[in-house]
Parts: sequence; C-alpha cells; structure tokens
Amino acid sequence: MKINYVLFGKPVLTGGTKTILEMAQRLSIKGNEVTVMVFGSNSIPKWIKKTDLYPTKFKFIYVPLIGSLIYRFFRKAFQKITGYKIFPFVELQALLKHMPECDVNIGTQAITNYAVYASKKGIPVSHFMHYEPLVTEDRFDSMLNETAYLLPTKKIINSIWLRDQIKDNLGISISDSQIVYAGFYHDIFYPRKINRKNSKKRIISLAKPFSSIKGFKYLIDGIEEVLNKRDDVELVLFGTDKIPPQVIPFEFHYSPVDDQLAELYSSCDVFINASLYESFPWPPLEAMACGVPVITTRHGVEDYAIDNENALIIDPADSHAIANSVLKILENEDIKNKLIKNGLQTVKKFTWENSINSLNRILNKFLSEK
Repeated sequence: MKINYVLFGKPVLTGGTKTILEMAQRLSIKGNEVTVMVFGSNSIPKWIKKTDLYPTKFKFIYVPLIGSLIYRFFRKAFQKITGYKIFPFVELQALLKHMPECDVNIGTQAITNYAVYASKKGIPVSHFMHYEPLVTEDRFDSMLNETAYLLPTKKIINSIWLRDQIKDNLGISISDSQIVYAGFYHDIFYPRKINRKNSKKRIISLAKPFSSIKGFKYLIDGIEEVLNKRDDVELVLFGTDKIPPQVIPFEFHYSPVDDQLAELYSSCDVFINASLYESFPWPPLEAMACGVPVITTRHGVEDYAIDNENALIIDPADSHAIANSVLKILENEDIKNKLIKNGLQTVKKFTWENSINSLNRILNKFLSEK
C-alpha cells in the first residue's frame, strides 16, 4: 500500500507530530511504502535523530516555499498593511504541486485536508487529532479549520472526546470503529530510581504559556495557592517554549525526550494537566507509567482517566481545584498509592501494536470501499 501523510510545516516535537511519524515508521516496517510531506529543505529535524524514529524507514517529501524567511515576513507584513491573508493559500498550492501518487492520502491537520482532497491522488483521508477550531482565536483560521471537517473525506479520529465534539458542533457521526488510539512507549516510560537533591515535593507539568487552551495561568495560580499552605513544594515545568518570569519560582527543562523525560517524571510526586481542551493527551499516560499520581482536567482523557481511580479529574479553568487536588495527594498516602497502582495498570492497555493493527484495518477497509 502506498500511503502519503501531509504535515503542515516542519515537524517539531509535539505529541501529535510524533504520533503521526511513529505510525509512518511502523507502517513502513510492515511493508507499506510511506511518504511524509513537510515544508522546507532536505534536512531531517535534529530531534528525530535523538529518537527511535531514526533512521526513518519512510521517506520525507520536502515542499519548498518562496524563500521561507522572506515569505513568512512578507505574509505577516501583507496582512498587517492590507488586512488580507495570503495564508494558507500559498502553502496549499505548494502541497498540491508536490503531492505524490499514492493509494491513501492522509491529511493530519484540518488545513492539510484541503490539499489532500483537491489533489485527487489516492483515497482522501482526514486523520483528526484535535477539534482544531478550538485551537485558534483567529476567526478566519477557525472557519477554515471547521469547514475542513465537512469535506467528503474518510475520517479517522483519536478519542471519544473528539468524536463528540464533531457530532455536537457539526452533526457528523463518526463510528467508534474509526478511533485509532496513540500507542505507548513502554520501553521508555516506567518508574525510574532517582536520587533527589532535596526532600521537597515536586509538582510537574508540561508548560505552554502562550497557548490559551493549555491552562497555564490556572496551573500557576493553583500552585501559588499550594505554596501559601506548604513550604515544601516546588514546581517543575518542561516544554519547548521559553517560560517568562512567574510570581512563583520554578525549575524548567527544555524539550526533554525519551529517557530524559521519563527520569524527570520519576523525580516528581504529582503530575498536572491543566489544559482547557485536549484530545487524548500523552503526558498524563506518561506520568502514570512512571508511577506519578495524575491530576487532569476532564476534556480529552475520557478514554483512559477515571476520577478517584487512576487520576483526580477536575474542571478546566479552576485553580482552586488544582490546589485542592495537589494537597489531597500530598496529604493522603492511601489516595496517592491507589492512583499510582491503577495508573500503572491503565497504561498497559495501550500499545503501538494495537494502534497500528487498528490503523491497518481501517485503511484496508477504506481501500475496499473505493
């Protein structure tokens, strides 16, 4: 089977990108001919070389844009001066120009599905991993993203939360048989023995301060409330964004991957996911696998998180709930141990073998319906 994935932009280390590239790698190993389209020159991203994805079994198709840096500057300047956007039309034209022949053509972000559908190459498939109208505050981008879900493409989704979002907002029903869960790296994420520098209780979270849906403000406010009650707590943040100064001190780790990240989780006492919206986020599962009690907001974790069983589930945008949940875990050994034990059992349900088997089944079904 010839399979083409279309990424939008250069691949960077995010859960969604890594999921797609992992699927491309494993589909290639199973004998499929897989290509992945990205913008840029012939340069494999450095972070891929640090992971098990390298050397890649699939082939990258690099899509050049007009002078990249010059184009990006012109794009912003043109919009600022005229009020009109040339994005994403130049990008879509570039994708169409370089689209390969294939059996299955998979758009992996809302905007790429326009190029996949318009190319008329292969069966057009939309692999959605978030309800993207929620991700942007720009009304034009939001409208483009929402319309992409209405294209007559085959659909794959990654969670029951996303299934419900598409149904409730657009009236489109997607069968549970078309849900493909991300796999899990059991050989990387497991409890590690860590020598700590001090006896403080460490609270860890992925930090994306410039994304309005990641709930960073509520995380900071919640931990500030905890610090007002206990002086033996420290906040640990990780991510790819430079974190501006905060009202509370924090320890920051830039873009840890694989063993580095597993060791970081294992060095902590509580993990917090404060996002307002997610669709099957990896970090809560990674923390569970490392033996760390999890606090998470409710949206997007319905496939694996059960309140007071393997996680403490709170409403989004509630800093008091974050603080109370942290204190509950730190002050109740029975709750902490229950969450750890059940969390370790939960992650066993998710494997890359199951993920790729599901994906193969769905793609073959799409081909048989051609």
